[in-house]
Amino acid sequence: MRDFFNDRIEHMDDVKRVSPIPILATIPGSKRKRILPSEPKSLLAESFRTARINLQYLNANADRQVIGFTSSSSGEGKTFCAVNLATVLALSGKRTVIVDADMRRPRLGETLGLPEGPGLSTYLIGEAALEDVIVRTDIEGLDAITLDRCRRTRSNWWRCRGWRNCSGTCALAMIRWWSTPRRWDW
Repeated sequence: MRDFFNDRIEHMDDVKRVSPIPILATIPGSKRKRILPSEPKSLLAESFRTARINLQYLNANADRQVIGFTSSSSGEGKTFCAVNLATVLALSGKRTVIVDADMRRPRLGETLGLPEGPGLSTYLIGEAALEDVIVRTDIEGLDAITLDRCRRTRSNWWRCRGWRNCSGTCALAMIRWWSTPRRWDW
């Protein structure tokens, strides 16, 4: 009887029963913020490599690809998954940029150990060029756009012309990658 009322998703089969969307990988839970590149042979690292391979397989003909991470509440692993998947993509030779758009709890800069400076909100309100907000990380091929202190109310931020020019996708963390080296052309 208890199983009848249990509506939690605990296994991959639970997801398959309720959604036609393919599962790219299962990522085990972790308390750490970043597992790559320090633990390249761990189960977590392998899970992110599996996700990368499956993503590339699904979109094999696309020159540039974008993936967004979002959830209904904080603490569900958006930054963790975005940082580690972006790292795996960069380590595989893909030029990758990760964007932090989490207005409530931006943590990308802290997680990657990046200095504070102009970021996404400065770009969106037109006070900085895109090239000025892209920051190199310690991973070859992985750049980041962090979220700096916003000077607009959250409700008006999404209306900025710069946001539409940047992606056309609303997400709390976003990864964009290219198969060939080029300048950042959005």
